[in-house]
Amino acid sequence: MALSPMDIRRQTFKRTFKGFDPDEVQAYLDMMAGRVEEFERGKKDGEFENARLKGELEKYEKLEKVLHDMLLQAQQSIEETKKNAEKQAELIVREAEYRATQSAADAVQRLEAINRDMALLHEQKKTFIIKFRALVKSQLEMLNVLEIEPETQKQHGEAQ
Repeated sequence: MALSPMDIRRQTFKRTFKGFDPDEVQAYLDMMAGRVEEFERGKKDGEFENARLKGELEKYEKLEKVLHDMLLQAQQSIEETKKNAEKQAELIVREAEYRATQSAADAVQRLEAINRDMALLHEQKKTFIIKFRALVKSQLEMLNVLEIEPETQKQHGEAQ
């Protein structure tokens, strides 16, 4: 049975000859009623504070869940970004290796072309030297013939 402060204040007792002092009993009842009122106010204040704190706790729990979800999303985003960066780095390395291979192959081809050109030029030089010697030789022979002819004509002219 719940007692209210008003119930305590209205409580009456039978009067007996050797009973308690009614003023003292009444003072005690008033004091108890006051304390019960304080207790009920404290209880209501506590219930109100409890309800308020539960509301705040719910807000914080929701906020915690939101932050937790955001953290998970951020971690996933970081992982995806990391994976994408690794893939991109791998592609860059592959492309660089491919370009290096192509550059090396191009350099080898150019070197081979230069070597062929040098061999061709060497052959052309040999041919030129052979032809030039032949030309110089034929020119010398012609000079020798021209030198001999005037003497021969002199000798032929004197003999006639």
